[in-house]
Amino acid sequence: MWGLYVSRRTFISNHEFITQEKSLSKQEIMSTFNISRDTARRDIICLVEQKIALRTHGGITLPTVQLRQSFKERANLKNSNKDLLGKVASSYIKKNAICYLDTSTTVQYMCKYIKEKSTIYSNSIDIIEQLKDNATLDLHLLGGKLNPVN
Repeated sequence: MWGLYVSRRTFISNHEFITQEKSLSKQEIMSTFNISRDTARRDIICLVEQKIALRTHGGITLPTVQLRQSFKERANLKNSNKDLLGKVASSYIKKNAICYLDTSTTVQYMCKYIKEKSTIYSNSIDIIEQLKDNATLDLHLLGGKLNPVN
C-alpha cells in the first residue's frame, strides 16, 4: 500500500496525485510529499507490487494497458454507434441469403434488425439466442470448444 511509511491522509493524496499526474519521478515524490529518498523508494516498491504503478527509470508511471472486457460485459453496455452500425450492416442481408455471423457485440446489435428470410450460421450461442425468435430465419449453431469469457 503506497503510504505505508506515511500517514493515511498522505496515502490518499499520494494515490490521487499519481492518478492525476500519470507519472512521477522519485525527486517529485520526495519534494511533493516531503519524504526521504528511502521512503520514496519503499513507496514506489509498494505501488509496483500492488500493480498500481509501473516502475520507470527514476520514478513511476500509471499502467496504460486496459484489460479487455469479456463479451458479456461488452454486450451489456449501451452503444449507439454499434447499434447504428448493426442496423446498417443488417441491410446487407438480402432475401434467401446464407450468412455466417461470428461472435461480436456489434453483430449482436445487428441481430435485432435482420428482417429478410435467410439462413444464418454461427458459432456463437449469444448470437443464435438473439435470433431464435425470428421465424423468418433458418438458424444453425456450429459446434466447437466453449470459451466461457468470449
